[in-house]
Amino acid sequence: MGTPIVPLKLVAGDRIKDQFEVKKKLGEGACGQVFLVDMLQAKGKAAMKAEPFMKNKEYEVLKMEVFALKKLQHSRHVCRLLGSGKTDKFTYLVMSLLGKEIDDIRKRMPQRRISAPSTIRIFIQLVKALQDIHEAGFVHRDVKPSNMAVPYIRLGRTASPQKIRIRLLTTTVIPAMTYGCETWTSKEADTKRLQRAVSNMFEIAGCDPPDMEKQVLRRKLKWAGHVSRMKYDRWAKIVSEWDPRGSARPRGSPPKRWADDITDSIKIFIHNEALRGNLGHGRRRIGILRKKEHGPLSEGIVQLGAAWFAVSRMETEVEPHKYHKILEKPNIGWIGVNPSTQKVEFATNDGVFFDLTSNSELFKISNFDEIDVHFVKNRHVILVDNSLLYIDSNRVSQDAVSILTRDSDILLIDFENKLRFVDLETAKTTEDVRDVEAGCDLVACSSESANVILQAARGNLETIQPRKYVLAHARALLDRKDYIAAFKWMKKHRVDMSLAMKYKGGELENDVDVWLKSTNDSQLLEQLIISCTEVFDEEGTSLCTAVYSYIKSIEDVERKTILFPLMLTSLLRSKPSRINDALKEIQEHVEKIEVRKDVFTRNNLHHISFFVPAKDLFNCALSTYDLKLAQQVAEASNYDPKEYLPVLNTLNRVSSTLERHYRINVVREAWVDAISSLFVLDSSEERGEDEEMWWNDAKEIIQREGIYQNALTLLTPDQKRYKGCCELYAGELERKVHWKQAALFYELAANSEKTLKCWEMARDVDGLVSSARRLGVDPVKLKIHAIKISAALKEVYG
Repeated sequence: MGTPIVPLKLVAGDRIKDQFEVKKKLGEGACGQVFLVDMLQAKGKAAMKAEPFMKNKEYEVLKMEVFALKKLQHSRHVCRLLGSGKTDKFTYLVMSLLGKEIDDIRKRMPQRRISAPSTIRIFIQLVKALQDIHEAGFVHRDVKPSNMAVPYIRLGRTASPQKIRIRLLTTTVIPAMTYGCETWTSKEADTKRLQRAVSNMFEIAGCDPPDMEKQVLRRKLKWAGHVSRMKYDRWAKIVSEWDPRGSARPRGSPPKRWADDITDSIKIFIHNEALRGNLGHGRRRIGILRKKEHGPLSEGIVQLGAAWFAVSRMETEVEPHKYHKILEKPNIGWIGVNPSTQKVEFATNDGVFFDLTSNSELFKISNFDEIDVHFVKNRHVILVDNSLLYIDSNRVSQDAVSILTRDSDILLIDFENKLRFVDLETAKTTEDVRDVEAGCDLVACSSESANVILQAARGNLETIQPRKYVLAHARALLDRKDYIAAFKWMKKHRVDMSLAMKYKGGELENDVDVWLKSTNDSQLLEQLIISCTEVFDEEGTSLCTAVYSYIKSIEDVERKTILFPLMLTSLLRSKPSRINDALKEIQEHVEKIEVRKDVFTRNNLHHISFFVPAKDLFNCALSTYDLKLAQQVAEASNYDPKEYLPVLNTLNRVSSTLERHYRINVVREAWVDAISSLFVLDSSEERGEDEEMWWNDAKEIIQREGIYQNALTLLTPDQKRYKGCCELYAGELERKVHWKQAALFYELAANSEKTLKCWEMARDVDGLVSSARRLGVDPVKLKIHAIKISAALKEVYG
């Protein structure tokens, strides 16, 4: 171990960068000292290893540990790295605080040995930990029990098993042991009263009443789950004294005791005794009850009430005792009203469904003790107590725990705790599958929203929004042309906003004025533009053009300023990107703003830098020939000052405006623009005394870059450098042995000698004669070239 420059001295209460406070020293090793610290910001305890600065830097190894830990954070077998850094005296790293090592645990075991199964599990986790280390490129050279901890083998220490045992005991074992105390049992009088009430109702219907003890047990188990989730310091009071009606209800607790639901069911039944005497009141009361949420027992009473109400309305004058005889069957397990036909239906425990009016068999399913029946589009969706799911007589699932229906969808939770969707028409499961918490029940859902309400095993209600219904709700908002609400909905649920263009097509572009008038949220609409252009090229560019045109036409300067980033985004996301137009828009709009012009320019240039690389943006800014704007662009895009400041300083020293334009185009490597500037400079009064200087520069660029044709398009035949460009191009064509084309351009340059020479090399007598006539060549010279052509042709063809 090396010699420290200053010995490390940390005492309780010392703070490290206002993030960690030292509590005590835990130990010391060859690589430094270890302290217990409090995390001041994240709240909690951690372990900090500190190493003083050494006189020989080779002995400082803590920074290597930090490097290794960072590369191993993906492994669950390695301590979490919570922070690292250095002060003026030492280097430190902070990691998760662990508990006793396996070596200490072994010493406390009987016979100082760990059982064989535990040893195997520890060894398996040790091998996985070493595998993670080796895959990261390291070798662990200090594998020993004192460097391992449970429940997962980590390179360090872990949470105390003793605390885990205490929590399991106080939150699970003890509540289960106290299950038989008075708090957990219902009053016998309540159970008997409920049994008598339900028996009276079923006696009217001619059916056997259900067993109320099962109903009571079901509620007891739900309440047991609620108590089991309590923290260990609350369970005793909750079990023995929980009666919130005398005081405020604890936060997170159900509003009533489990037995209160039974009491409410009794009250509902007694109140509905009026059904037999007052049909009008009964009809109204049934409607009210259907809108309220009650437990399963309450729903059963309401369903029986509806069935009795439907039976009482039937015409019984012909056969007054017909329905009573039918309902005297001993094995009736369900009775209800089909809302589509308004007829009473019942089912027997052997799985046969009947129409009460005709006493005809409808269909048959498997035997059951209890069933849950939903009516959807005159179809029966049936969940049997053995987890079988039927659509009428067709079995579609055998692992359904809980179901709901919405439109033509059947929502079900299976044994694997997955929420699945079954199509009513095809009876097939769709691809949308979602994991849910173990023990959840489906409670409610609405076709008007994407919400699906679940009840967890511990009693709390949770709302989820399946992707399928999120997309359906977004499409419904788009159909209503409530575009901004649709965009916000898609943003909230992380739906790609290109869905709007995919679903609405060109209608989205046609309604640009609709959704732009209804909001000033530029960021929301920018996300729409970006998403659409990522998926659609032509349609996205067309949408960008429509948005740009609309914002450009806004006369209100303040509102246009708010939407200005959106206009820039629409220009930059077009294909091709219109960077120069975006810079010009900034230049034009900044003149209309009265205050904070620099802030506006800086913010919008920074906005452009998100879409365009710094160098390309700087070159585009130079193309405006505004050096101040170019400097603002470079600063806003974090361009390296070493690259742009010397260039701008050199350009600012050029006094001639035309020459500055030429120099800027050279910096941009925009060679066509450069020779265009040279032609303008060459024909102006700023060209100087040397008339050939700028023309020589132009010739050098044209020949080096090979832009002969571009140069010719910049000039007209009456300009003085036109013939020079023609001669340059003719020379290039002559070098490539394109004799005829070279002869034509030499003729445009009025170079008769080279024109005739090229026609001669092309062996084209007609071209030679035509050019000679146009150029007014002496007939003697023409004859000489004609003779040479004739001799060459004779030599070739004999």
